[in-house]
Amino acid sequence: MIRRGIGVQPYTVGATPFVGLLDTYTNAAAAYSVRLLRSAYTGSAIRVRRSSDNTEQDIGFDGSDNLNQSALTTFVGANNGFVTTFYDQSGNSRNATQTTAANQPQIVSSGSVILENGKPSLQFDGSNDFFNTGNKLLQLNTTVAAAFDFTRENVTGTLIGQWSSNTTGRTLLTTNQNSQGVAQINILNFFNSTMTVNNNIVAPSGMNLIFWNIATGSNNYQVFNNGNNEYNTTITSIATNVNTAIGVLSEATSSTFFDGVLSELIFWGSIQSSRTGIETNINTYYGIY
Repeated sequence: MIRRGIGVQPYTVGATPFVGLLDTYTNAAAAYSVRLLRSAYTGSAIRVRRSSDNTEQDIGFDGSDNLNQSALTTFVGANNGFVTTFYDQSGNSRNATQTTAANQPQIVSSGSVILENGKPSLQFDGSNDFFNTGNKLLQLNTTVAAAFDFTRENVTGTLIGQWSSNTTGRTLLTTNQNSQGVAQINILNFFNSTMTVNNNIVAPSGMNLIFWNIATGSNNYQVFNNGNNEYNTTITSIATNVNTAIGVLSEATSSTFFDGVLSELIFWGSIQSSRTGIETNINTYYGIY
C-alpha cells in the first residue's frame, strides 16, 4: 500500500497514479488549494482553529484528493472553524498565515463546511480577514490563477494585494459588487501614490476563474475571466520589494478587505503559455463556467 499526503487514504499498487495540476504545470512559486495539487506534496491543506476551545489541527486530504471534510467536521464539531494557515503546496514553504483569531477566514459554520459550487471554500468577512504570505509573489513575470466568489457591495475589496506602505509601481487584483448588483473585477495600478483602474471586468454571479499574466512587453499583461480575454496592455514596472497578501491591501492610509470565498490561488514565477490547459483543469474541478 502507498500513501499520498497527510489525511489521504491508501490506494492499491497498480491503481492509476495521481496527477495534479502542478504535476503538469510545474514550478509554481506558491499554491494554495482545498484539493491536492501535486503528487509529491505530503503536507496538509489547511490548519484550522475551532471556536469551542481555540485548539488547532492540520486538515489534509481524503482518498479522492479533496479536502478531508470528515476530519474537518469531526475536529470542529457543531462549532465554527477558522483557518490559521493555508499551506503552500508548491514545495517552497510559502505558507499563508494569520495568527490573530479575529482576522482568520472561516471554513466551518455551526458544524457545516462552507461550500461554493459544492467545494470547500474559505470565507473572508470583508472587515478584517486576511493572510500574509511573507513573500514577494506578485511581481513582473508572474502568472496568477484563482477560483473565488465575492459578495461585497459598492466597496472595493482586495483579493490579492501587497503588504507595504510603499505605493510606487504596485499592481493588484480587486473585486466589488456595485449598487446595481453587477459584479466587477478590477486590476489596479499604483504609481507615485496615484491609483489607476486598468480594467473593469463584469463578472457573472457565482464562482469566477481569473487567469492573470503580469509581464513587460506588448500584450503580455493579460487578464482572462472564465476563459474570456478581458484585457491586454503593456506595463513597464511593478514593485518587487513588498510582500504579497491575500484578502487585503494594507498601506499607510487605508485597508480594503476581500468579502467573499476563495478555494484556490496559485502563483507561478514565470509566464504560463498553457493558459487553456490550466483553466480547463481548474474549471473541471470547480464547475465554474
